[in-house]
Amino acid sequence: MKELNVNLTRTTTRLASVIAGLIAFPLPVAFFILVLQFNLAAMNDEAKIRADNLSALISTNPQSWQLDEARLQELIKDLNDTGLPESRRVVDVNGRVIVQSFDSNEYRGPVEALEALDPRNALTIARRSDLMDSGKVVGRFEIMRDVRPLLLETALVSLLGLFLGALVLVVLRVYPLRALKLTLATLAQEKERAEVTLQAIGDAVVTIDGRGTVQSFNPAAERIFGYAAAEVVGQSMKMLMPESFGNAFDSYLRRYPDTGQPYLTGVEREISAQRSDGEVFPVDLRISEFYLYGRRQLIGSMRDVTERKRAQVEILQLNANLEARVEERTAQLKFANEQLRIVTQRLRQLAAHQEGVREAERTRIAHELHDELGGLLTSARFDISRLGQLPGIPASPIEKVRDTVDAAIGSTRAIISDLRPPVIDHLGVWRAIDWYARELANRRGLRRQVVIAPELEDVTPAHDVGICLYRLVQEALNNVVKHAEATSIIVNVRRLPTGLVEVETIDDGKGLSSEDLAKVGRWGVMGMRERVHSHGGELTIESTPGRGTTLRATLRID
Repeated sequence: MKELNVNLTRTTTRLASVIAGLIAFPLPVAFFILVLQFNLAAMNDEAKIRADNLSALISTNPQSWQLDEARLQELIKDLNDTGLPESRRVVDVNGRVIVQSFDSNEYRGPVEALEALDPRNALTIARRSDLMDSGKVVGRFEIMRDVRPLLLETALVSLLGLFLGALVLVVLRVYPLRALKLTLATLAQEKERAEVTLQAIGDAVVTIDGRGTVQSFNPAAERIFGYAAAEVVGQSMKMLMPESFGNAFDSYLRRYPDTGQPYLTGVEREISAQRSDGEVFPVDLRISEFYLYGRRQLIGSMRDVTERKRAQVEILQLNANLEARVEERTAQLKFANEQLRIVTQRLRQLAAHQEGVREAERTRIAHELHDELGGLLTSARFDISRLGQLPGIPASPIEKVRDTVDAAIGSTRAIISDLRPPVIDHLGVWRAIDWYARELANRRGLRRQVVIAPELEDVTPAHDVGICLYRLVQEALNNVVKHAEATSIIVNVRRLPTGLVEVETIDDGKGLSSEDLAKVGRWGVMGMRERVHSHGGELTIESTPGRGTTLRATLRID
């Protein structure tokens, strides 16, 4: 570490010196070149512009332009602040100076220096441009500047560069070395921490060189493999592996420099390892590659997974047992579901049969009430009417009896209509539904709306399906009257695009909560649902407390 510190100090000093030199010496040279190039470019542009202006003057007065000294002075007058002694002049084709202007406003030096400006002087820079008259050269315009002030400024910049270079040298010499020492101290701490971690880690960590020779062997590796570190360090890694895998690993190390294929590095794989007593056991191996002092090294982390493999075997066995039990239970559930389906189907068939029997019994009772009781009540009313015509019998008792018999006749007709409305047989199920809704709404003082799709007017459902639809609407509207506290009812019957018929009852009553809908047998919902299911249909109920209830049934009528 001390030798590394000395080498880094020497390298840092050299690098700082180079950087300081690059700042101290090129800075004034670059300053001089840039300022000189700027002045030359500016002089060249100005010479062209002034020559153009003078050529324009010459073209307007080709004979006497040389005599217009005031105008020439105005055209060559300097308008830019350069900070350098400068002279401008116009000469003819013979080199005779016609007019000359000195930069006396911006230059504070002796006028003799301006008058001494000569383009042939090494310390003078000059630019010139020809004056033209009808394509012929009649003179030229010249600009000359003295660069000695620029040399003085360059000397000052050199001093500044030396100062900056010295400052950079001190900064790059002191601060990097201080940071270097801090870094080396940090590296020493990290190295110590890594060694402590390597000693305390529970996985076996082994480092080897490019030939497979063990370089380090941590305590966890000693515990797992049963070797002391001194027995392994300096030996081949193959002593920790079964012979078959050891030979393959040795072959991989020999081929790697030529192929460059990281077959083992960078991935975790399960291999077989061998303890000192010859026991072969499974480990998870992960190998990483690094370089130390330019030499290739490998570090391997190995974890004994014997217990995990044993647990995996047990888990696989438990999974197999569980899958067998699940299959057995699934078969039992399938059988139970099939039995339940058969029982449900039979119950629905029985319910349908009972409904048919019930309807038949209702029809029989309705006929008997109509034929027997209706006939008796009609005969009794006729006799009472005849009795009222006999002399000596008071009219008031006769009227009371007649009213009682009329009420009995009305009740009998209402019972007959509930048992088997004659309108179904005479006008069909659609008119029967409309009639029942109208009668119920009139008796209860409800607003009603019944809409039956026109395309259903000429469609006659099967007898049992028609009875099902009528009873469904009858029970739904009765529930509205008994429980909903509604003021209006709507009945819609329509054919869906699927060919099914949808019957819908809507009320504006107090509605139902989700808890009420979940109650089995609520408002006879189960009976209505089973009635619809027995004909292969579906029944749904949508309701919100305070916003009414919608009952919707769909089934096939043909």
